[in-house]
Amino acid sequence: MRLRPKAKAWLIFTAFGLTVAAWWLFVPPSFDRKPVTVEVPGGAGIVAVSRTLVSAGLARDANAVRVLALLTGNTRPQEGTYRFRRGSSTIRILTALQRGKSRATVRVTFPEGLTLRQTAERAASEIPGIKAVEFERIASREGGSFTCSVRLPDNLEGYLFPDTYVFPIGISERAVIQQMVEGFDRKVVKELRRREGNHEDRLREAVIIASLIEREAAVAEDRPLISAVIRNRMKIGMRLQIDATVQYVIGHRSRLLYRDLEVDSPYNTYRKAGLPPGPICNPGLPCIDSALNPADVPYLYYVARPDGSHVFTETLNDHNRATDNVRNGAGN
Repeated sequence: MRLRPKAKAWLIFTAFGLTVAAWWLFVPPSFDRKPVTVEVPGGAGIVAVSRTLVSAGLARDANAVRVLALLTGNTRPQEGTYRFRRGSSTIRILTALQRGKSRATVRVTFPEGLTLRQTAERAASEIPGIKAVEFERIASREGGSFTCSVRLPDNLEGYLFPDTYVFPIGISERAVIQQMVEGFDRKVVKELRRREGNHEDRLREAVIIASLIEREAAVAEDRPLISAVIRNRMKIGMRLQIDATVQYVIGHRSRLLYRDLEVDSPYNTYRKAGLPPGPICNPGLPCIDSALNPADVPYLYYVARPDGSHVFTETLNDHNRATDNVRNGAGN
């Protein structure tokens, strides 16, 4: 059947009109490629999201967005904060929302040696929406509720693995803590298990000793030597007398006074024999490795030089002499 010229022209005109309409409805309103942040609250449906996309300048018409979502099956956007570039196609945006992709993220580095409180403060300063008080409350009281291949103590001091993490904007305090625990599980627990089997008591002891080394050692070469001093003192029942454990209780000071050493705390290794009841910071892998592999030396003492390195000695007389030399500028 051949169409009459007028009918043929009408079909061409109609097709052209529909094409222009589709282009107007579905082509992005801007191609400047500037990033746009979109917030999708929990429980938001495609109706609300379609309006959000229009107001953000990512789509022209909310009804067209809803129709396209129905046609493509992308009608259940996931909660989160997303970052898109203007000029992105509506289909691509809807697919990302459906799959939870393109969420806005923040990259945060937690250095070795931070205490739990310092970790909470850093998380709050770097991750929007995180509250330091809530982070610290959860991490110091509810450690046993987090997923790990070993039993975790209620206080997660020492178990929040220092590393660089990428967190989605809008993440909760609990989810941040869980990722850090998973880092500890992946980098520390599984490696220790591979090398020495399933020894949870040895792991706990290693984390505590590693935290002491982390706070005491300013140079890498001293780590296995400080580990040896700790182990050697423990073998003969000698108190560890580590300044960092006192500072953990009273706060960091450049120099401790004699009265500081009398503070009544199970963490005060000047008064209490053996290891403190828990870690005093979150140690990194090098210190954990040194805790597990102390140097084979007979040292029982060390004193810090001005540059942060230490002089190690075996006897009290040698230690006193080394201390005098350091104070008089003759330490070597």
